[in-house]
Amino acid sequence: MRNANAPHPQGNGRGQSAGRPSIPDRDYTPPALSLEAVLPHLHKVQPLSDGSYLACCPAHDDKEPSLSLKEENGKLLWHCFAGCSQDAVQRALLNLVNRTAPRHAPQGLTLERYASAKQLPIDRLRAWGCEDAQYQQIPAVRIPYRDSEGNLKAVRYRIALTGENRFRWRTGDKPTLYGLWRLPEWQGAEVVYLCEGESDTHTLWSAGLPALGVPGASVWQAEWWAFLQPFSRVVVIPDRDEAGQHLLRNLMITCPEDLLHRVQVVSLPEGCKDVNALWVRERADIARFLQALQQCASKPLQSVSSLNVPPAKETETEPLWCIRTGRELVEMDFPLLTSLPLLGQAGFLYERCSHLLVAHPKAGKTQVLLHSAIQWLEQGKRIAILYEEPEALMANRLKTLPSLHALASEQVLFIKLRTPLTDRTLRALDAQLHADIYVVDTARAFLPIENENDNAELARTHYALVNANQEMGKTLIMLHHAPQELPTKIALRSAGGLATAGAYDMVIAIEQIQRGDDCYCRVEAEGRFAPPPPFEFRWENDTLVLNAVVPYREQLELAVIRALAQLHQRNPEKDYFPTAEIQGALEIDGNPTAFRVIEALQRLAEQGKVKESPTRGARNARLWRLVSVSLEGGILREETESAPEAQPPTNPFATRQALNPDPELDAILNTLTQGDFALEPADVDAIRIFWSFAQARGFPPLELPAYGYTLPAGREAYLNALYDLAGTEAIPLATRALQQRDSTGEPALTATQTQPADRGATPVQPTLM
Repeated sequence: MRNANAPHPQGNGRGQSAGRPSIPDRDYTPPALSLEAVLPHLHKVQPLSDGSYLACCPAHDDKEPSLSLKEENGKLLWHCFAGCSQDAVQRALLNLVNRTAPRHAPQGLTLERYASAKQLPIDRLRAWGCEDAQYQQIPAVRIPYRDSEGNLKAVRYRIALTGENRFRWRTGDKPTLYGLWRLPEWQGAEVVYLCEGESDTHTLWSAGLPALGVPGASVWQAEWWAFLQPFSRVVVIPDRDEAGQHLLRNLMITCPEDLLHRVQVVSLPEGCKDVNALWVRERADIARFLQALQQCASKPLQSVSSLNVPPAKETETEPLWCIRTGRELVEMDFPLLTSLPLLGQAGFLYERCSHLLVAHPKAGKTQVLLHSAIQWLEQGKRIAILYEEPEALMANRLKTLPSLHALASEQVLFIKLRTPLTDRTLRALDAQLHADIYVVDTARAFLPIENENDNAELARTHYALVNANQEMGKTLIMLHHAPQELPTKIALRSAGGLATAGAYDMVIAIEQIQRGDDCYCRVEAEGRFAPPPPFEFRWENDTLVLNAVVPYREQLELAVIRALAQLHQRNPEKDYFPTAEIQGALEIDGNPTAFRVIEALQRLAEQGKVKESPTRGARNARLWRLVSVSLEGGILREETESAPEAQPPTNPFATRQALNPDPELDAILNTLTQGDFALEPADVDAIRIFWSFAQARGFPPLELPAYGYTLPAGREAYLNALYDLAGTEAIPLATRALQQRDSTGEPALTATQTQPADRGATPVQPTLM
């Protein structure tokens, strides 16, 4: 037998097992016997890389696969390693095939049932090529296997959700890695995941992670490592069973030496047999799934023998859930949340919670925290500050600034950390320091993040620290840098976007505003608690000057009304004015972007204070006017004439909805509008406008130099990019770029390859400051 596993493909159907006498294989195949006819009736069918199969032999009481089967020149060849005669195997196979239905005949499977059971988006499954089909008159899910160039190499059918024989290969196909056709999307990515089976691969893709699937632990081939060589890190997630252990052994034996140090193995938690089980446990919530994944134990492949991956059937020692009534929760002795002052202002910081404070470099983050620490010290708090600047500079701050002299206290600890700050490091520090408040200045200096464009790595690292802090019952304040262009949503102002901000209870943003010769800082926050009123401050030498302010959105609305009134007075012959002209007439601090101005105009339109023209202006610009217009003597008078009847837009790009329904776009928007930092309706509206233009122009390559983004051509690239661009100023910028491309006739700039921002699934990245 070749490799002691499959019938010999040559000669008169004869083969020989290693260490066994020659046993003739059947060279005559009755018409009823073929792989397609036989396999549905057999147990524990395992496809092998050479096209043969192993299964339990029906001619004896077989517990482990000992029967080898293969088709050669239209003939079915078989051999039982346990010693059954060829005639005995033939009679058993004929008995099985001649039955009216296979033993434990599968009822079939549809794509809808598969998607529902695995809690996967059916539209994305279809986009990945999965479809309803028939396998020997049985409903099945057809799963195509394509190579890196998109050529169809194999087809696998799934005919049941559970059971040993739920998969079938198309006759003659050889197994290969699943997902190879997506490799071009992940060029330049740092990390790739390797898992078992298509459903685990679909799960990781749904979470925005690049992944390849092994179609069975027994079929791994050493040459498949070549597909993983371009990545800096390979994360293997085996199933939590004996097959998973078998796969790990095969990986360990075949892994090239130059790749071995780059391979990590993740151990799934008890109760989760595979990746999809973890996804289902976390209710298909991407943020929760990523958090759960980053909490899993991880070890290098070299130590795979010591990795704790017990069989899934092992008895659970702890319950998988905890149920309490509302009354029980209320009666439990949890301390009430208490606000900590931030420059004397309440509602921004809370005891025993985690906070992310973001601002541009040199915007005064450290100074804000040091002055706030004086107030915490007055409340009897013990404070630990991990700082990145030189000791001499910090000492000079405390000595030369009178307002900081109070920090020369035994209760304030300044720490120069010489190792990355992990959850273990934080716990070890707390065991020694017993501080109440931990300030980390900054995340970039201390967190062990190799690739800041890797959203999954960002999420794992930040969630680990936040979870450790929660268990310790401390207050954590993480200082972090903001991107060059500040998005409207506060939660998106940190480097890493929602992947970073989603881990924290509160996100606090400091934005610098120039007013003449004075520089002010505006402080805003949002998160799991009611957002506090924003405030402003400025420094006069060493003195802090605070200003209570009207919320910026209300200021902007008033400024828009004033600007429109002035435009109407200066140009009485015009009924409507474009957004750009309104933006240019604004008299307000902060230089609001066009997107913020459009948001304000939309809110005013909902309030009945402004009206949008049913038609567009030059270059497809949106046009606006006041409902009350000042025409005489500088006095505003109410408009009394009836509004003109709305006309359909003359330009197909004037619609604010996508030109064609797009279920994948709707699925992404549904995901992004949930959770603590959900997109606002205006953000969703802006995305749909952007999508309309992109769809109408065939999703061209696009560069946004002002925002540091490059979008390759193609619908898939645009879909993936939404996870990074949503809620940022890049969306309206991209919309304008698409619009200008159409109106000027100029081609888009050549796209350049950049590091993805979500572990390789998205071929764009923000420029981090």
